[in-house]
Amino acid sequence: MGWGIATSMYTLNHVDPTTTIIAVCKLRVYLAQVFGIAYRWSLTAACVDRYLISSDIARLRNFARVHIAHCVIGLLVIVSISFPVHTLILYSIKASVCGIFYDTAAALYHAMFTIAMSCVFPSSIMFSCALLIRRNLALKRQRRQHIVTQQRERTDEVENVTHARDQQVLAMLFTQISVYVISVIPLMASYTYNAATLHISNKSVTRINIEKFASFAAEVMIYIFPASSFYLYTISSSTFRNELIRLLRSTFGCRWLINTHGIGPIANDIKLRRAPGLVSPPVEVPESHVPDQVLVKGVSNKT
Repeated sequence: MGWGIATSMYTLNHVDPTTTIIAVCKLRVYLAQVFGIAYRWSLTAACVDRYLISSDIARLRNFARVHIAHCVIGLLVIVSISFPVHTLILYSIKASVCGIFYDTAAALYHAMFTIAMSCVFPSSIMFSCALLIRRNLALKRQRRQHIVTQQRERTDEVENVTHARDQQVLAMLFTQISVYVISVIPLMASYTYNAATLHISNKSVTRINIEKFASFAAEVMIYIFPASSFYLYTISSSTFRNELIRLLRSTFGCRWLINTHGIGPIANDIKLRRAPGLVSPPVEVPESHVPDQVLVKGVSNKT
């Protein structure tokens, strides 16, 4: 996001270097592809990890380990750096536009590559994992329901909490996938359109400006997803909201929001109020005879 948005903001008051310097043109597209592939496929790998860890097959759960995650991250970094190398060769500048102009086949290849690596494959894998996770959680609920315990009421309470938690996790996952697909479709459509109209050489100035604006808007849309995870989780999950509130209270020391009952100092002489049903008058107890257990607003606390 920093690389893509910073270069776009720089062009508001300066000459766009991506349309004047060939090295910047190539490097901007290449790094955008590298970062895009890295974070999209990292999210895809996280969805696969969620499926593995929720599976009832021990052999699959064994893959959800930290050292395997480290290997997958390293592999994703290598793939992200290697796969978009063609952009460094194919991209050039023509009529103050950075793009692929001289080879229709190369433009189509880049469009298909971007659509496959950024939309089709990640979205399909994430959506499939979400369905499989839903199935795994449903099977686990069925197995828990067959367990007979003596404390039936307590079991029902735990089952309801677990079911609500599972439903919120699925809601967060499906919401995340939906926003991802919505945010990436405009850019995929822009790449496809540019590749399909590459052979048209007599475009009017108005059409060129409209295409440039549409490409810019599609590129901005792609930054919505990586910046929206916090808001999606907060909106779709009450458990996440409660955990967030507890975290903020703990971080900023807002204990007064949780505990509103103050404890005052103990006086030298404590007058015990007459309990209901007793007719004896109040008795004054000397300080030396104050018991270890005192009543503070009706709550018994050990001193």
